[in-house]
Amino acid sequence: MGDLPQRFYDCFVAALDDAALPADPEFRAALHAYMRWAVDNVMSYSAVDASVPDDLPMPRWTWEGLEEAS
Repeated sequence: MGDLPQRFYDCFVAALDDAALPADPEFRAALHAYMRWAVDNVMSYSAVDASVPDDLPMPRWTWEGLEEAS
């Protein structure tokens, strides 16, 4: 996949600025953490023949970060 994950992440961060979202450090840190996690997660299934298991739990995020599955 080369540099696709980093380029996507960088594009997302630039979009935060373009959208004039609040500059609040905690807000930005939460969005950055979520997108970094999301990109890494998606890229783990990026092989052409990869399949996502049907029984994976739905991840949930709060402002504090990823919630542990119960």
